[in-house]
Amino acid sequence: GNALRLDAQGEGLSLAGVVGIGALTLDAAVEDLLGVADIQGQMRLTELALGTTTGELTLAAQGPLQDLGLRADGTIGLAAGPARLGLDARLEAGARRLTLRQLEARLADQTLRLLDPARLDLAEGLAADRLRLGLGDGTLELTGRLLPPLASEVRLTRLPLGLGALLAPDLPLTRALTGSLDGELRLS
Repeated sequence: GNALRLDAQGEGLSLAGVVGIGALTLDAAVEDLLGVADIQGQMRLTELALGTTTGELTLAAQGPLQDLGLRADGTIGLAAGPARLGLDARLEAGARRLTLRQLEARLADQTLRLLDPARLDLAEGLAADRLRLGLGDGTLELTGRLLPPLASEVRLTRLPLGLGALLAPDLPLTRALTGSLDGELRLS
């Protein structure tokens, strides 16, 4: 028929000479290649390394390309301990749009989470429409184009600065930050 099956494994890989991949496992199938192209697949990357940062990542895709469900789960080893990441999204390839349905990153006892579903426009780079993230009692809201050029508005509300100590223990930040940043940066 008109189906494709892909099983692949790799060890000791490198991405652009920067990211090391200890092992890669890919298991994917595409049904109805000439029609709707229904995708079922999973890729697992272990022993990822970028400098002294290590981790592992599992990516999964399910559904037709016009409405493809995406999931990502991973762990990154940081000086403050392991950070756990999770993502659930929907890709509309024809519209070049990604809807984030769930996003969560945990480090120590802190959790960064998506507060509301957010739409990312991939048509001409990367743009966000009200990407709202919560961290502790604080929020970070991003609206605008991120790539290219950078023309975004960022709002911070009660963002706890003490969390910086998890990533940079030498920084003596203990209060919260509230404010907004509205700017444009053009790179040529």
